[in-house]
Amino acid sequence: MYRSVGIVQFDIFVKLNTMKKLIFSLIFCLLIDASNAQKILFVNDNDDIVANSDTLINSLGRSKYKTFDHYNIADSAGIIPSAALMIKYDIVIWYSSTDGVGLRFWNDSSAINPNIKAFVDAGKSLWIIGQDVLYDAYGKAPMAFKPGDFTHDYMGILVYENQSKSDDGDLGVPQLDRSANAPTNFATKIDWVFSTLWYVDGCTLRNGVESIYKMGPTGYILAGYDAMFYSKLQNKKVMSTLFDPALIKTPAQRVAFLNASIEYLYDQMMAKVRELSITNLKIVPNPANQIAVMFGDFQQGDEIVIYNALGVMVKSIHIDNKAKNHSLNVQDIATGQYFAQVMRNASVIYTGKLTVQP
Repeated sequence: MYRSVGIVQFDIFVKLNTMKKLIFSLIFCLLIDASNAQKILFVNDNDDIVANSDTLINSLGRSKYKTFDHYNIADSAGIIPSAALMIKYDIVIWYSSTDGVGLRFWNDSSAINPNIKAFVDAGKSLWIIGQDVLYDAYGKAPMAFKPGDFTHDYMGILVYENQSKSDDGDLGVPQLDRSANAPTNFATKIDWVFSTLWYVDGCTLRNGVESIYKMGPTGYILAGYDAMFYSKLQNKKVMSTLFDPALIKTPAQRVAFLNASIEYLYDQMMAKVRELSITNLKIVPNPANQIAVMFGDFQQGDEIVIYNALGVMVKSIHIDNKAKNHSLNVQDIATGQYFAQVMRNASVIYTGKLTVQP
């Protein structure tokens, strides 16, 4: 089951679904702000082949993660979800199917949406899905990326190398093979409702990016290029799936793929929380107009960073000693909604909301 989220429903879509994966939520909420726990937003950026969107949404509705919110960009006058809206979820699935013209993901250019950057910068998980995500921004392969590019820094791509059919002699990729170090709950291979799949992107990844699926089988001219991968470099938690799961061969295989993928994202989130948790953190008073106190088990070297709703940093405070609380002077911050993060060893260990009032 899912709820459709549109711009006219902004005030009501953010309610917590407390029945969703209750046991996991109880554990997770001990470690992070309960308002952010166990929530998935499916963003439909596909106005090309509607049947593919319906297929994937229905498959997600039959998965273990069947409770989610749905935001259809086509039904929202082309307006993408705001950073403030997305940040209330811990996973955003951004789906474009095989649509490769004018995706709102790229904000009409290769300069990525600030809303999406703000969401990822807040320590949340983004899952990008689509066969022409790279093509829409960059055209035909190859294309090398550099520091400062969203593709490099967030997606973890070094080079956009090729596309099936375009660069394999009009063959299309017969299957994808699970990478050697990928979790075994992913199927060993993925095949399609067609004999081959056209326009799947193949990439070379940055060091440290985790490969999940590669083009295959052995003997296929583009075999070995990465088509699904997960980057957590600089704590930018982004999974990229450069094919359309709606075209996986059977309904059962599609559901199994969604289960494995979302479970993987949650496992990555929980691993980071277990590794870098900060306990009992809260902000008092909140809203604040002069001084807000953050209570928690801070360590020397931690950093408190305040971002506005667009993801722009407005204040950064270095913690030079272990303490149970730390005061924030907010008198120099404009009235509005903010996100307070605690960083430890360059990783986000806490994200909470902060309201500054007159």
